[in-house]
Amino acid sequence: MWCYVNYQLTLNNLELDETFKTVFGGRISDLLDLSPSDAGINSSLTKTKTGYLGALEVISSQGKFVVEAVEHDLDMVVKSLFQLMHRQISNWRNLRFLPEGRGS
Repeated sequence: MWCYVNYQLTLNNLELDETFKTVFGGRISDLLDLSPSDAGINSSLTKTKTGYLGALEVISSQGKFVVEAVEHDLDMVVKSLFQLMHRQISNWRNLRFLPEGRGS
């Protein structure tokens, strides 16, 4: 498990090289820039019998955003996770300043 200031990565049944960790950490940093200001991120990557499972969870006072992805390739899991999470946070950002009753 790797822990940083607002970020934790848990690995199950796999090891990552330093380059992967650095790139993943950079993507987490970019995600934190989009997230609510008090957000923290929990993430996990698991090697399964048939591929990889990944999960990202952004937790803040504004809410909790959770995504999961399953792929045969680790890079595809990471790509899917970040695309899904960016979509969720972008939707939140777009809706948070709508006049009352307009987001329903």
